[in-house]
Amino acid sequence: MDIAGPPRPSGVVGRPRMFTVRLPESSVDTPIAASRKLWAECSKRGAFELEVQLGVPYQVSDSEWACAVGLPGLYERLRDMHGVDSWQALMLARRLAQTLLSGFVEDGGKLYASRDGEVVTVASFFDSGVL
Repeated sequence: MDIAGPPRPSGVVGRPRMFTVRLPESSVDTPIAASRKLWAECSKRGAFELEVQLGVPYQVSDSEWACAVGLPGLYERLRDMHGVDSWQALMLARRLAQTLLSGFVEDGGKLYASRDGEVVTVASFFDSGVL
């Protein structure tokens, strides 16, 4: 199941892809602010594709914002991260993705830029975006 929706043709500019964020009390459609696919490998599952997704922060109340974070392929569903403003919610979502990927690697998993690509370190992925 592709929760990110259908891909846009190359060079097409338009609305962001959408994925559904399910909160316990409601369902919110949140656009993806940024995403990147990686290949992963571990002894339990072998090789598989995963996607790191950060949503566009959305306002929950006057003093609370939330931001969706997704790691389909590695985790089915993750809770949105909540903060006092959009910046904090986005940074917490980014930190959750980084922490979960670091844990995967610490447990013996490996991340790759593509199926037959170079090994990706969590630090380089989050610090510079370079694969």
